[in-house]
This record gives sequence, structure tokens and C-alpha cells, in this order.
Amino acid sequence: MQYRKLWWGFLLVMVGSFSVLGYFGSKIYREAPPIPTSVVTTSGQVLFSGQDIKDGQNVWQSIGGHSVGSIWGMARMSPPTGRLTGFTGKRCLFSTTGRKPQPANPS
Repeated sequence: MQYRKLWWGFLLVMVGSFSVLGYFGSKIYREAPPIPTSVVTTSGQVLFSGQDIKDGQNVWQSIGGHSVGSIWGMARMSPPTGRLTGFTGKRCLFSTTGRKPQPANPS
């Protein structure tokens, strides 16, 4: 068996794979949801800025949040203890209203 053919096949697969990754990666980057410059109330008070959103994303990614779930509702939506369901949604409720999340199964 000639190894030259195997190397050319390997090279073809690598170039093809990275071409597909590059194409879809650039497409995802271009079609990302927009981040507003600021979010304001009807009275004109600024709630948070676009930089606040980006800072929050960086914090979420730095603690491994992108491996647990997301704001889009995908993946597992509870903490590792499994005591609260819909962890992300309950955390958002607490952040916006100040109400504490309640356990799913109170003991």
C-alpha cells in the first residue's frame, strides 16, 4: 500500500473540514444577534449598556456557563445539585426583581 495516497486523502479531508468550519464560523459571526447600545425604560432611565452585556457574557463564559446552558434555553437548565429547575430563568428573575428563587422540591 502506498502511503502517499493516504497522506493526500488525509490532506484533502483536513482542507475540506477546515473549509466547512471556516465557512459556517464566518456565517455565525455575521448573523449573531445584535447587542443594543443601551436599554432604557419608558421614562428614559438607562438600565444597562451594551458594554454591560458584553461584560456579563465574559463573566458567564469565564465561569463555564456556556457549558451549562444559555439564555436561549438549550442544554441543561439546572445547577449541578439538581435542586432548582430552570436555573437560568430563576437567576434572571432574581436579578431583575430581587425575588429569591424557590427550590423546586422544598424539603
